[in-house]
Amino acid sequence: MSDGDGGNMPLAMAMIGGGLLTGYMAWRPWPAPTGKPIKPGAYAFEILEGQVPAAGPPAVSAAEVQATEYALDAVLGVWVVVKLSKVLVNVATTLYDAFMTGVAGLSALLGAGGGLLAGGKTPTTPGEPVPGEPDTPGGSGPIDIPIPPEV
Repeated sequence: MSDGDGGNMPLAMAMIGGGLLTGYMAWRPWPAPTGKPIKPGAYAFEILEGQVPAAGPPAVSAAEVQATEYALDAVLGVWVVVKLSKVLVNVATTLYDAFMTGVAGLSALLGAGGGLLAGGKTPTTPGEPVPGEPDTPGGSGPIDIPIPPEV
């Protein structure tokens, strides 16, 4: 370790100590022993001497705290309802999609699907052209072949 590495340690300790002291002063109800609040420098000096003055009156009343808690609870409740509704919509959509896929599969299995395969193409025998596609590459276009109705 070189001579310059430990030079910042006292500064870091002083800054941490100052931060803790100001945090203690800020979050504690400010003392007002004579009816008027004391100055921050005097307050810090008394803390460092070990003679911490008595805490002052609370900054907010219990009714204000309760009103704030109710408002935050209402916001939290709205947020939960929105998230829950999104989850329910996703579950309902998934169930609907699964049901419709099952119905389509069952319909194709029972032959009520019109004989269509994936992609909307009709099954053909080898060598027979598929309706809606040219019969040869570069051909004249779609061929209209009537499909007899199923019994």
